[in-house]
Amino acid sequence: MRTFRLLPALGLLLALTACAHPGTTETDRQADTLATAIGYPRQSDAAGFARAALATSLGRSADFAVLVAREVPHGLDPMEQTAHLVIRIHEDAREPSGIFGSRKPALDACYELNFNYYGIIGKPERTPCPKDAKPYTPPPLPVYWKLPPDAGDKLMALLRGLPAAPVAEDVVATMRKELAVPAPGSPEAPFQGVQAKVVGADVGVAAWSGRGESLNCVMAVRKAGNVRTYGLSWRETRTGEGGPGCSPETALGG
Repeated sequence: MRTFRLLPALGLLLALTACAHPGTTETDRQADTLATAIGYPRQSDAAGFARAALATSLGRSADFAVLVAREVPHGLDPMEQTAHLVIRIHEDAREPSGIFGSRKPALDACYELNFNYYGIIGKPERTPCPKDAKPYTPPPLPVYWKLPPDAGDKLMALLRGLPAAPVAEDVVATMRKELAVPAPGSPEAPFQGVQAKVVGADVGVAAWSGRGESLNCVMAVRKAGNVRTYGLSWRETRTGEGGPGCSPETALGG
């Protein structure tokens, strides 16, 4: 029976231990707000979460630092943890506001933030600040090629200038030149493509850059002598969403 009586006391001890790390109601609120804010748009890695944190109003202040940004091995389950961050929020010392007030010393409050595909897991938890920790600086984002704003106009001009029975390979080569598409395999071009399909005198073309939620697609078609661009909704450009996808076949079928 005594063992059972000790259990509530043990739980209280653990709770008190968790609250023993430096922090205030205000730093708790700041950590919680930041964790929610950087959970979406979704980040592909821990460095992405760190980048997002440092881009917030709190993150841009001298009182904030990311100390740890670590990948967590995971499988395909979106609920599994993917990234771990430790952040630090500094509060300066505060002088008493009145006769009966007391001076509040400066403090550094550190928090663990754990993320999965959907964002923050639970709530940020106070944690001891790592000894001799230096602020983490995430690597810069890679610069990838993007479709030019006038890609649609260029594709229509290209189609109007084609011979009556063009060769698909020649159309693709011209598209790459007109749109200044980087050569396959270059650091700028991991997520881009151009395609063309010729059916008699009809020609469908598609060009895209990016992937996932940042995918940008432009299609155009020459059909029965008429030339026009072909538009799809964001969802329709993704074949996995049940749409026809970004392809010359889609343009020809429209």
